[in-house]
Amino acid sequence: MPTLNELRQHASALRKDNKYDQALAVYRQLWEQPATRNEWDGWGYAHCLRKLGRPREALTIARQVYQAYPEFEPNRNEYGWSLYDLVIKQDQAAIAENPAEFFQAADEILTVAGRDQFSPRARTLFKVIDYLEKRAAYPAQQILEWTARATPDELSEAPGRGNNPTTGQPMEFASDREKWYAARTRALLEVGQHAECIALCQEALQRFGKLHQDNDVWFRWRMAQSKAALGDRATAITEIQSLLKRKQDFFLYWRIAQYQFELGQVEEALKNAVAGALAPGELEYKWELFWLMGQILQARGETELAARHVELALALRLEHQWKIPAELSQSASQLNISTSSCQPAAQVKARLLPYWRQVRFGDMKTMTGKITRLLPTGQAGFIRGADGRDYYFRTAAFKGNKRLLTEGQAVSFYVQPSQEAGKADSAVEVTPQPPAT
Repeated sequence: MPTLNELRQHASALRKDNKYDQALAVYRQLWEQPATRNEWDGWGYAHCLRKLGRPREALTIARQVYQAYPEFEPNRNEYGWSLYDLVIKQDQAAIAENPAEFFQAADEILTVAGRDQFSPRARTLFKVIDYLEKRAAYPAQQILEWTARATPDELSEAPGRGNNPTTGQPMEFASDREKWYAARTRALLEVGQHAECIALCQEALQRFGKLHQDNDVWFRWRMAQSKAALGDRATAITEIQSLLKRKQDFFLYWRIAQYQFELGQVEEALKNAVAGALAPGELEYKWELFWLMGQILQARGETELAARHVELALALRLEHQWKIPAELSQSASQLNISTSSCQPAAQVKARLLPYWRQVRFGDMKTMTGKITRLLPTGQAGFIRGADGRDYYFRTAAFKGNKRLLTEGQAVSFYVQPSQEAGKADSAVEVTPQPPAT
């Protein structure tokens, strides 16, 4: 008859050899002897059940162990992982069927699990944040409450590793610590806690030697918006303009235009708003930009153009069955636009496109050439112009069928003068041309 110590050694050896079904039988025998069992017997029992794909039974045992040995951290983690496997790791659709169960399980894990490297706390936290961030209406206050359940110091600073989903090449991803800063600063901005947002963004920029997924841009973007909200629009404009060297998305131009308009810089605001209208981005998400353009043009006394931009904003809201904000409805009423008379958004845009191009590119030189090189990232390349000079361009500026975005493709473009000494001019509004006959 083996002794208790021999049984435990045997169970441990089987478990370490991944023979969970055999180890389970021994651990069950040990745990079902209340007079002699200990916390490791219960932990091994629950662990083997979970490894065998029986998380519900594992959770039952882990809860029993927790009641008897509440400070025993290995079991607290096993408790958490059993609950994670049972409830948390479901996909988005399954979670949406019973979100109350999901949030209750996440709360239980964050309450019970330890804070060591074997804990499911971090994975649970970011599963919750991922679920919340994908909801239609961004729940900033909830994200603040959940991120407050952890501190950055308890989260790993080791970057994740995997493959680029576009190129398949190996790449690094943000660490848990970096993701925490990203999630919390976004939520702070949304709820209007601007001073805290600035402080936390500055902390993140100082803390990380390398940031991922453009988080260095996002932290600076949030800081700039917070500074504008606190009254320092001039600094916000300067800081966002510096971000245009990295990203030329419409929302950067939109905010610059908004802050310039609020400062009474109407002409500058119009130019940046038009740049935003022509920049990459889904049309429906630009509705606020078009509404702002209507206000800018109205201030310039260009009532008809103002009306067309407000009509475009209104048409986009209507076509997506989004609620019409009272302020937008008021602007439309002032310009004699009704919801019943709105033209389709695509038609309104087509009518406005020549005006945008004239404002944006009217002072720029036109050029033809050929694409000579595309960078491995797929985000930029070079064009050899008819004048023999090379022009840098972003692939987002290519306006034709993306299948034509190849080396050797003939194009026409506008030459945008460099704003920095020593740097070459760049190509914008790059349009494919038919081959010469």
